[in-house]
Amino acid sequence: MDPGLPLGVKGDSTIKGGRGADRIHFSSGQDQILDFRPQRGDRLISNDQFSFEATEFDGNLILTDSDNKTQINLYNISLDAVLAIQPELFS
Repeated sequence: MDPGLPLGVKGDSTIKGGRGADRIHFSSGQDQILDFRPQRGDRLISNDQFSFEATEFDGNLILTDSDNKTQINLYNISLDAVLAIQPELFS
């Protein structure tokens, strides 16, 4: 995958980015993001407004917005790591 290439499609997706910074676009649905690495420049992006609740489970982060029927599962990352880079996801 080219660095900076937008990833993701509408609906349910399983996403694994490349070596560089990935811009992961999400929308309503259930997405599995296998290798989200904000320290590498990866970012979650959406054109829609979401209000996420975060749950940490078994070393993974689950972001849920029930009103918009959206769930994003980020594997092998903590809430603190995401908050440090993208606090706007929770405002």
